[in-house]
Amino acid sequence: MKISKLLELHVQNSDAHSLTTNFGDGYLLKNNRIYRNIRTLAVQNGYTYSDKPDRDYASLPFSQLERILDTRKVPFTDNVTVLENLARRHPFLQWEDLSDGLKKNYVFHESCHAVIRSADDGAALTDERKLAFKMLLEESFANVCELIAVIDAQDAAHRVFYEANSYTALFSDRSNFQRACDEIGEGMVFQFLWIAYLHSNFLKVPDERAWQRMLGLTKAPASQVRTLKAIAKIAFTLDLNFRTKTTQLHLQLSGLETPLDKLINFDFLSELETAQNKKLLKDLTQQVLS
Repeated sequence: MKISKLLELHVQNSDAHSLTTNFGDGYLLKNNRIYRNIRTLAVQNGYTYSDKPDRDYASLPFSQLERILDTRKVPFTDNVTVLENLARRHPFLQWEDLSDGLKKNYVFHESCHAVIRSADDGAALTDERKLAFKMLLEESFANVCELIAVIDAQDAAHRVFYEANSYTALFSDRSNFQRACDEIGEGMVFQFLWIAYLHSNFLKVPDERAWQRMLGLTKAPASQVRTLKAIAKIAFTLDLNFRTKTTQLHLQLSGLETPLDKLINFDFLSELETAQNKKLLKDLTQQVLS
């Protein structure tokens, strides 16, 4: 698509509630349910957004997550003005000419972290393993939100804007997700993939009997189990380097010095099955999909 056409759509869909200097933000707020619901929940919990990131965020964004959550201020880069300037001089520029070089924004992913952190009871955790569990549960929530939100990306413009605002954009799997949601129910699929991502982030192979028990699917038809197992594989496409080095860094920045392999070597499903965490899964799933 031409950059000029995409900018036209960007302007048409921008309003007082959108980030006008974040490419495609208004379009996604109007046309992508999960993107919109996450933004609404984040704003309701006091989060604000600024297109003037400081030097630390501009240099190493993923190192600033805890500061974002502490201050409730989500930074992003103005990636619209540069496109407007280029489109004026070169009106025939295509998205494909610039897509690899444009600075993406991750307000969606970071807002997902904001939403689940706000939904927690706020109690300070002193147990290292419980803190590690909490952080990986939050990351898994952000992972599944980004994954499932592609269902709404039905046209080329939506896919361009989504790609510019997400770490994950697996458009080729849209039909598989939609089929699973139609067959099993989107709430069940969302919770299942959340649990699958949690296994992935804990570097564990999914325990089929455990997730069937947790989700009340012990008597589910074999066809539904096959469908879920097929889409679960997607959670394990997460970059292994991210799941190890980046996760270790996040934990270290939160004061956890224990090596990752020891820190996550425990029965995390028992923690997931506490009444508090089961309620968290249920409540957030309903809010995100409402």
